[in-house]
Amino acid sequence: MFSITKLKRMKIVLSVVSIKIFLVLLTSCIIIHVKSNNGDISVRKSIKEELVENLLNPDENEVSLSSGNCESDNGEILAGCICFKDGQCESKRCSWKFRCAEKGDVGESCNIGGNDCMDELECSSLHRKCYHSPGWDGEPCGVFKDCANNLKCKDGECERTIHSNLGEHCEGDGKGCVKGLSCSNVLHQCFHYPRELHEPCGDVGVSCKDDLSCSELDHKCYHVPREEHEPCGAENSCGDGLQCNNYNSKCRKAKELNEHCVIGECDDGLTCSGKYQMCFHYPRELNEPCGDISPCVDGLTCSETDYKCIEGNTARIYFY
Repeated sequence: MFSITKLKRMKIVLSVVSIKIFLVLLTSCIIIHVKSNNGDISVRKSIKEELVENLLNPDENEVSLSSGNCESDNGEILAGCICFKDGQCESKRCSWKFRCAEKGDVGESCNIGGNDCMDELECSSLHRKCYHSPGWDGEPCGVFKDCANNLKCKDGECERTIHSNLGEHCEGDGKGCVKGLSCSNVLHQCFHYPRELHEPCGDVGVSCKDDLSCSELDHKCYHVPREEHEPCGAENSCGDGLQCNNYNSKCRKAKELNEHCVIGECDDGLTCSGKYQMCFHYPRELNEPCGDISPCVDGLTCSETDYKCIEGNTARIYFY
């Protein structure tokens, strides 16, 4: 007898075959008309032919739904497995072959009407390949296909004419700025290369100048070590006389003796008293507030009446 697992797999296979036959019959006389960028009307081959070719004769390297290896940990369909809409796929692309596939990069093949290209790219109906819109340097262009900023269309291809200056818009291919600058792929503006103080960082292959580093908090370049009011953290410590504030993760001057404070703001050798909200020596000195987490220096004890360090042997534990 078949096991429950085998029966389930057989049911799935039968269901898929039924769906294939239904789709072939349903679309036997449907033809897609697509208007290409050059204004002509091109007739696409019938879906019937495409379904027969792609559904009934899948590629050898594509994964069958019955293989049991088609779902990711979160239940999405993996690349190469049967799908019927983009949202089912882990890659968010269900191809014309009704298989989940990775989205295409610049110059890779695609089909009109699908979700075949990576973000910020679109499928050219004329070339059936993924390109930027508007086109970047070296990409195809035409009457219905414009080129990006500072580019012009020449002989069907985008060509650079001028370069952008500091702070000006650029298309993000890293080549659109004047010498000494590069384009931020996030902000699409030109900045120094390498990046200078307070300029955005984090693009692949783009670093900050010497004595600067990229902050993981806001992705800008700051001093090493960090100066006052600059963002800090475990990997970006503050300079001498500064401490990383626990509340806003920025460097600030450490609080001195008897200055108002919150926990963590006092200079080396001092701690903040929770009761008085002031910086005192650690360990506490004569007449300073004490408790179990704020002990007195050797030779002094914590008073059991006013909880301050005094000369003597009477002590009492209290939290400060």
